[in-house]
Amino acid sequence: LAAHLQSPDLVPLSTRAVAGVLRLEQWWGMFAPNVPTVDGWFVLPGTFTDGRTSDLWTGRPVDFDRRPALISAQFPNQRWRKYMMNIADPEHHDKREYFLQYMCHRWNYPKYKRSDPDALRRIQLVLMETVTPPPGEAPQLPVKRVLAEMDCYP
Repeated sequence: LAAHLQSPDLVPLSTRAVAGVLRLEQWWGMFAPNVPTVDGWFVLPGTFTDGRTSDLWTGRPVDFDRRPALISAQFPNQRWRKYMMNIADPEHHDKREYFLQYMCHRWNYPKYKRSDPDALRRIQLVLMETVTPPPGEAPQLPVKRVLAEMDCYP
């Protein structure tokens, strides 16, 4: 329908204008023609003043091999999921530092001072990336991509 609404030969200009106002020119570009082939999950390793490490997403020890049973359950809501999808995109690489600053601030303030053993000292944003193979090919192992890292106390 969308292609037909944009065709000047098939649809008069007045009809195309009404279709635009009513948002009838929409189409499904989510799955075709370019099917997404990259997937993955985030690990957010944090290092504390006393040397301990923890995955700040899960509160568990850092484990790059444990794929969540439901990746979307990593996020509190749809907005967080979309935000994380966006900063994983190379086009938005400049937003990653802001996310890490937010996580440092959220963890440390006002609870901890720089010298406290539970103060977060360093943080990484890691994407465990998987590529969906074409039909008939074996799945590949996830690849660890460090998207960003920073010291919480420069």
